[in-house]
Amino acid sequence: MILRWPRGIKGSRQYDAPVSLMDIFTTVCTASAIPLPGHVVIDGKDLINNVEFE
Repeated sequence: MILRWPRGIKGSRQYDAPVSLMDIFTTVCTASAIPLPGHVVIDGKDLINNVEFE
């Protein structure tokens, strides 16, 4: 997974585990403070804890 967010992510980070689009959706929602829809099951894993923020 490659992420670029100059105002949010500090330095270079590498996450070696496989990542799916479902994970990216969940992670972007968390980073943007957008609540996940409660009426559907979200299978993606929130990867926000694997990124250091400034």
